[in-house]
Amino acid sequence: MGLVTTIGSMLGLCVQTPIGAAINITRSKRGIINLSLAVLAMGAIVIFLFPSFWPVAIANTLMAMVGDVFSPAVAAITLGLYSRRQLANRMGRNSAVDHAGNAAIGVLSIPAKALDHDKARDLKTEPGEDGKLAGAATYRNLIRSRPLLVFAAAVLLFNLANTALLPLVGQKLALAHPKEATMLMSACTIAALPIRAVLYTLSDNTAWLIGVQLLDGIGAGVLGALTPLLIADIMRGTGRYNLAQGAIATAQGIGGAVSGLAAGVIVDHAGYTPTFLCLGAAAALALAVFAMFMPETANGEERLELAPADVAAALADPPAS
Repeated sequence: MGLVTTIGSMLGLCVQTPIGAAINITRSKRGIINLSLAVLAMGAIVIFLFPSFWPVAIANTLMAMVGDVFSPAVAAITLGLYSRRQLANRMGRNSAVDHAGNAAIGVLSIPAKALDHDKARDLKTEPGEDGKLAGAATYRNLIRSRPLLVFAAAVLLFNLANTALLPLVGQKLALAHPKEATMLMSACTIAALPIRAVLYTLSDNTAWLIGVQLLDGIGAGVLGALTPLLIADIMRGTGRYNLAQGAIATAQGIGGAVSGLAAGVIVDHAGYTPTFLCLGAAAALALAVFAMFMPETANGEERLELAPADVAAALADPPAS
């Protein structure tokens, strides 16, 4: 099972940034979502009908890869439909619906003509002082964006700390209550990261462990709602919004991929309490990196009117509030 999930996770990690780049240029964003949903459905059917290693491994890998489509594609469609003033409210509603359950996505109800594809990749469409339209920012400017790099480091550390917590809690619950392990894990799944990691060390009580895990909904919900907004601020007018989304997703994937391995090694050598404390330290480091080095990206109405000539400068170092 570990090998199957690792194969899927690593290949999914490799395609996250290319998926963002593809969404950035395609004019069939609704079609990409529907195709991805079809692949997910077929993958689930294959796993049900052919429960052996290679069919499951291939289906799980395809499902992991297309799973990376939804977040950047939905964010791009949202950006293409709504104005800047409406964006924060709409992204928050998206995140709330996502965490409540997203079994159905009604993208076919969105008229194709309603979607502005230049807005969907946040490309500045007004001409500059010379009367010419500015094209998309270069990849070099994207790589040199200090706020984007700082945010990528923070989310990498966040996922390094966060991803392994639920499996470790499941292990502790399974050791204490082997017959009820599946039910208790389900209770945790429906569900302040540094605080949560330390709280796990204080008790092995079942109700305590489940209650602490429910805090994950707060952290994941806030991060899920703010990430597309923050990237939209950093990438304002560059035309590289979806590519940046893919890059951040890659950083998150790296953190998540390393998290399980690192936590497993520490548990084997030192036990659960030191592991939770190490994960809490990684989360605290993520907080420190973000608090000390991340500038405020929303600076009032003048940011809404950023001129094309100012895009490169804003990428390099947006002014602090």
